[in-house]
Amino acid sequence: MPGMKNPVTLVLGLAVAVLAAFAYLQSTGLKEHEKQLTDARTKVQELDVKLAAKAASEALDLQARCAKQADEAFRIIGLAKNRSAGYISHYNRMLGKCFIKTMDNATYDKTLWTYKTLVDAFELKQYGDYMWHTDPPKKAWEVPPFTCTVTLPSGEEKACNSDAEFEALVKEYMEK
Repeated sequence: MPGMKNPVTLVLGLAVAVLAAFAYLQSTGLKEHEKQLTDARTKVQELDVKLAAKAASEALDLQARCAKQADEAFRIIGLAKNRSAGYISHYNRMLGKCFIKTMDNATYDKTLWTYKTLVDAFELKQYGDYMWHTDPPKKAWEVPPFTCTVTLPSGEEKACNSDAEFEALVKEYMEK
């Protein structure tokens, strides 16, 4: 029959048209979803930047308060009067505490003494203690410390045998 199309061809043509329309709608939906995802990623990145800036600002504020308290603790401990004494402070974010490490040298009867302490600047709780003095017949590196202990964050008290060991143990408090 002329002019009459095969019903299978009509059904296939209709199926192709429906599939093409479905594919177009899917493609449009995917593009919209990708745009929403990109927008969401951008917002998350912006929030991350704001959060990092806030954290940095808070860290600076905590360090400033720690420095001020360390200065006060240095006076309370009584070392501010000693010209040879000094200190460094650090707010340890992991422990949520402000620490002050003091250092002082003194000479008594030709014996040089070195003192170091690690103290919580607010509570004035001592975490580390180091004392060393010269022993005239020996070389300086041959003389062990008179006292060398550090209380670790775990609560364990650790003995040390040198200035380098003391500094390594105190580093846990003064660098994080």
